[in-house]
Amino acid sequence: MIVYIFLISFFTSILTKRIKFVVERRYRYFYLFPIPFVLQVIPYYREILMPLSFSMLIVLLLLNKHIPGFSLITIGTVLNSFVMMINGWKMPVLKSLVKNLRFL
Repeated sequence: MIVYIFLISFFTSILTKRIKFVVERRYRYFYLFPIPFVLQVIPYYREILMPLSFSMLIVLLLLNKHIPGFSLITIGTVLNSFVMMINGWKMPVLKSLVKNLRFL
């Protein structure tokens, strides 16, 4: 899902000609941002990799809090990680919705 959000945001910034504001920012440790997402898709050792992934992501977001919007992204990530933590590192979903979409 994060890939879809990234692509939608990327194309929206191109269409609105605001991509230059994204590119001109001075990101800290930008090259490390893909690592938490890769850790989340590894199916083994989930109980270790998911907390590590979210911890690393939150640290990276805090290091970039000087960029507008990153403080809100950090708050959302902390809240998301809390919800996933209390649900065994899985995103809670309505079973009726999943059944209607025929994923079960």
